[in-house]
Amino acid sequence: MKQIESRNWNFNESSMAYIFAIVGYFCASIILTIVVIAVAGSLFGASQNADEILNQAWVSYLNIFLSEFMFLLVFLICNKKFKKQLFVASRVKVKPNIYIILGVIFGGAVLFFGSINSSAMLNELFQNFAKPMTDIAVPIDNFAQFLLATLMLAILPAMCEELLFRGLIFNGLKSKLKAHWAIIFSALLFALMHMSIYQTVHQFVLGVILATLAYYSGTIVYGMIFHFVNNFLVVLLTYLFPTYSFTFSSWGVWEVILSIAIFMVAIGICALLFYLLAKHNKKVARDTKSKNSMELRIDNTSQYKWQEIIAESQQNCGLYELSSKIEDGENKSPEKSEVLTKKQENNSYLSHNDSTLGIILYSISAVLCVLMWFINSF
Repeated sequence: MKQIESRNWNFNESSMAYIFAIVGYFCASIILTIVVIAVAGSLFGASQNADEILNQAWVSYLNIFLSEFMFLLVFLICNKKFKKQLFVASRVKVKPNIYIILGVIFGGAVLFFGSINSSAMLNELFQNFAKPMTDIAVPIDNFAQFLLATLMLAILPAMCEELLFRGLIFNGLKSKLKAHWAIIFSALLFALMHMSIYQTVHQFVLGVILATLAYYSGTIVYGMIFHFVNNFLVVLLTYLFPTYSFTFSSWGVWEVILSIAIFMVAIGICALLFYLLAKHNKKVARDTKSKNSMELRIDNTSQYKWQEIIAESQQNCGLYELSSKIEDGENKSPEKSEVLTKKQENNSYLSHNDSTLGIILYSISAVLCVLMWFINSF
């Protein structure tokens, strides 16, 4: 019997996707490092050491592409393996609303400019006890490099990371946890995935906002736009002001307070955006429900009339008893199929009701990410 495609992710499936993405990225990075050092060593000999080779721009491009490709690959494999409706289960389908899109773009810009000073302040504080912070991964010295950096640092992350973290992982967590816990936990997993103390706070806040946006909008498309705006502004400012540097040590108390206040205002504007979005969606859902209810009443009325006509004609032809038996058999068939489906779900090791596997896999993934976080940060 052909398995019906599911419209939702569950907790265990999302945990498998996360650990596959993390372990796959680890393994691919190790293989890339070994291959790059071996090939460069054979070409350049001892003229370059390993650190010089790995810090070159083309290696950074490969590493960034590899991570995003791995996220996308895991997402597609999980969709195929677990028989999901690709665009429905991951909340990709949406009817574009120009006002929501403009609001999301505005919210992304407000959050970025509102948090830029606070993030830089935290990063300078972290440098007192962590490894020195590295600059942006790829050079942006001309327009061609700007376009390439936009692709690598803005477009690919906005698409691939949203598909995996908000489309798959967040929706899987939401099937088992309350919405606010699913938002926080998915944001924490998103922050740990970046494996750097300098990105932890900002990526956690960004993860909370993106998951909240996905929750209230019912789609990850707006989150993709928000994510793109955030990353693109980093690339754009680096291209326009390549010599800009932040020095927190020269700040006074009032500068710190002002920076935090601006950040809180940005969060407040994003919260207002979510409130308006939730209000809009409730109105749309209420109108849709009313429309569907009216259509259902019309359909039922028509159906009853047709059943009376058919029954009358069948009685006249002496076929009423036979058709009744056939109808009874058809009515029992869906119930039997539903029972079989429930039995298959309960017997599956990925059952939604048993979250033991998901807890174990998420715990292992978190330990691996925290370990790499410490190695990269200290």
